[in-house]
Order: sequence, then C-alpha cells, then structure tokens
Amino acid sequence: MAIKGGFQSKILEVDLTNGTTRSIPLPPDDVMRAYGGATGLGLYLLSRELTPTMRPTDPECPFYVLNGPLTGVMVPNASHWVIVNLREYPDYHVGLSHAHGHFGARLKHAGWDGVVVRGISPKPVYLWIENETVELRDATPYWGVDTFETPRRIKLELGDPLQISVACIGPGGENLITGAAVRSDGIYTLARGEAGIAWGGKQLKAIAVRGTGRAPVADPAGLMDIYERWNR
Repeated sequence: MAIKGGFQSKILEVDLTNGTTRSIPLPPDDVMRAYGGATGLGLYLLSRELTPTMRPTDPECPFYVLNGPLTGVMVPNASHWVIVNLREYPDYHVGLSHAHGHFGARLKHAGWDGVVVRGISPKPVYLWIENETVELRDATPYWGVDTFETPRRIKLELGDPLQISVACIGPGGENLITGAAVRSDGIYTLARGEAGIAWGGKQLKAIAVRGTGRAPVADPAGLMDIYERWNR
C-alpha cells in the first residue's frame, strides 16, 4: 500500500563541483516503511554509496540532510531533522547528528524531504532554497564568520529574517577541525557527527530555506485528535 502523507516524495540533489541541482525521488515505499525516514533513511542511502577507501572530504562522498515524516506538522516535538555523513574520526564511522527548531519544518514546507550534497565547490558557497527555486550563492563574504553572525547576515541579505532559517558552519568546519558542528539559526546545534567537516570539505558554508507550503498529512482530523490528546 502506498504511503499517504508524511513525505513530499522528493530530495534535492546538489552537485557542488558542477554547480547543478535537481530533484530526485525518494526510494520505493517498501524501503521507506523499513527505514522510516530521517536517520534511518540517511543510513540506507549513505550505505549504498560508501566504498572501503572513501573519506568524508572526497568529492564523491555525499552527506544527507533529512526530515522525518512528522517534521513540519503540528504535533509536539515534530521539528526533528538530521544530518548523516561519513566521519573523519573515528575512521570510517558514520556521523549522525540531529536538531530541532524551524529549519527542518521550513525545508519540508518548501517541498523537500531532504538534501543530498555531492562534489566540492571551487569557492565558498551557500545554498538558497525557496520552495522550488534553488540557487547556489557566493559565500565568500561569510567565510571565517561564526555560526551566530552568519545566519543573521544571510537572512538580512535575503531580506526576510523572520521566515528564513539558516544552517551553517563556522571556522571549525571551514578548517576541518575534529568535532566541528553545524548550527541552525544561531541556536540549534548538530554536534555529534562531525557534520561541520563534511560541509567544510565541500566549501559549503550554509543552507538557507524559506517554505510557504505545508507538510502533507493523510488524516488531518485524526492527527489533530492525537495532538489534543497528547497535550492533555
């Protein structure tokens, strides 16, 4: 039976080497039911691409930013999003880190279940996502800026500080420092999986997103009933 609700059915694929983006479909329903989305889906997708000699800073090594099926709906703690990447230390371990806040919900509201990033940019860039409109922008002015000031400046550049979320790295990720994290909106930190190295190795400074859509829900009335019972 086809999955109803929970997913937008597509992932944004970004190739930083070529400067291109495209939409790719989620895996088949049987895979989605087995792995559930977010961390499980990221582990499944990354496992299909790893090779025995791969390093997290290799151009062919991807990382995934993914939402779960409840991300962006009105139930408690439903703003979960994850980054799944290959770690530098310990050698050949997978990094799993997660956070909450607005970023994941806005990515889902923009129409995407996640982002997979490949390649290496020839210069610092950030990814701007506004619903179906996707653009790689110059991040040279933000290179060397910390994870508190970077979101503030990017939101001002894009002109909508209240409705845009920005996930970014700071100097630690740029310089591939062990343990480097990714932080969104200056508050929510993905600190456990060395995601900062995965981003810095690709010269990706940040991902900024604004979404005006909604998360698909198969049974809105039923979900609201569960929401009210949970609150009580």
